[in-house]
Amino acid sequence: IDDQHKILYCALDYSHISKHRNLNVSSSLNDVATWSVNQTGFFCSYPQWKIVEGGSIEPFEADCHQHLSKRLGVPFFPMEQIGILRTNCIDCLDRTNVAQFSSGVEALGQQLVVMGIRSSPKLDPSSIIVRMLIDMYVEIGDQIALQYGGSEAHKKVASAGEKTNVPGQLGKHKELLTSIRRYYSNAFTDRLKQDAMNLFLGYYVPSQNNLPLWELDNDYYLHNFHVNAGRGALQSMKSYESIFGVNWNDSEEENTADQEKSADERGRID
Repeated sequence: IDDQHKILYCALDYSHISKHRNLNVSSSLNDVATWSVNQTGFFCSYPQWKIVEGGSIEPFEADCHQHLSKRLGVPFFPMEQIGILRTNCIDCLDRTNVAQFSSGVEALGQQLVVMGIRSSPKLDPSSIIVRMLIDMYVEIGDQIALQYGGSEAHKKVASAGEKTNVPGQLGKHKELLTSIRRYYSNAFTDRLKQDAMNLFLGYYVPSQNNLPLWELDNDYYLHNFHVNAGRGALQSMKSYESIFGVNWNDSEEENTADQEKSADERGRID
C-alpha cells in the first residue's frame, strides 16, 4: 500500500493528560484535531481562500480547475476530501464524543475561512456558533450513551468558562447514580436490546417449530450455528432449513445417509 493510502494512527492518553499538572486536555485535543483535519481535508465546490502551511491565508485561484472542467466536460472540484477521520476511545464512549467535537470545531473553522465568511480558522469557544455545535454534540452524545451504556454521557463537551460537571459531593453522587444506571442496564436490560438486534438482522427467524427468542438461554448458537452442539441446540435453527436450504444434522454421517436416502427415492421415482 502506498504511504498516502495507509491509515495514520495518533494516540492520545486523555487520562494521563488530565492528571498532569503542566498539560492541558483541550489544547492537546485541538492540536490533534488540527493535524487530523489537515490530513483528510474537506470538500468545497467554490473556495474563496486557502489555508497554507503555517496557518496563513491566501486567495484561492480556481482558473485552472474551471479550465479543466470545460476541457474535460466533467465537474472538477478544486477542493475535495481525501480521507476519513475516526475517533475511538478504548474504554470510554463519552471521551470519544469530546475528541470528535474538537475535530468538528476545527473543520468548521477552516470551512468558514475557505468560503470567505471568516478570516481566522480558530473559533472563539464562547461564540454562538460554537455553543450551537456544543448543543448538537451533547445531544448526540447523550443519545448514543443511552443506547450503548444505558445512561446519559459522563463526560460532556463544555464551552469556555462553562462547567458541565457538578462540583463537590453532589457531583460525585450524580456520577455514582449514572454508574448505577449503566450497571443496571448492562446487567438486566441489554438482553432485550440484543434480542431485538438478532431479530432485526435476521440471526433469529421466527417459526412455529422454533423456540421463542425469549426462551433461549443465550444467543451463542444464533451467531455460531455451524457449531455441532447436539440436537437440542440445533432445534432453534430448524427454520433455516426451509429458508436457506441448510441441513442441520448432528454429524456428517447422518448428512451422508440423508443424501443417499434422497438419491434412492429419486431412483425409485425414475
